Amino acid sequence: MSELASTPAPIPMPVRCNSDALLLLSMAAKPEYEVLAFLLDQHGLGGVVLAVGNARRADRVLGVVDVMARAGQQVDGMTSLVVASVRPKGAMLPGDAQRWLTASDMCRQRGLTLVEWYVLGRHGPQLPRELLGEPSRWPVSQEPDVAPA
Repeated sequence: MSELASTPAPIPMPVRCNSDALLLLSMAAKPEYEVLAFLLDQHGLGGVVLAVGNARRADRVLGVVDVMARAGQQVDGMTSLVVASVRPKGAMLPGDAQRWLTASDMCRQRGLTLVEWYVLGRHGPQLPRELLGEPSRWPVSQEPDVAPA
């Protein structure tokens, strides 16, 4: 995933668009199956990037979203969640569109917005929401989406 990162990020790094999120994720991702997630406030600031390993099962992302949405509900000021499934030798899978809808609903029930779910694999970053034709949820999107579905 190192090809995504080209410059060091400030700490704390505001995450306001796909480029910001992919930079942060590239610094955290290992070349193994894992799920990464982080909460953000209305200014794009968060804290910790949670990394959950042993994530070969595609549905693992839903467990991570559930835990992060519950945590975000308890932390004052958190408004959104960004998640990534690292699939080093893979790509989007059948069922990812439904997983997007389920994860999005889980966040909404906890008062958060699932801003983006990235699948990071051999074809670069992919966006499951695009399988449904959903637009970007970044508050101010000044860039195109990262990849066609």
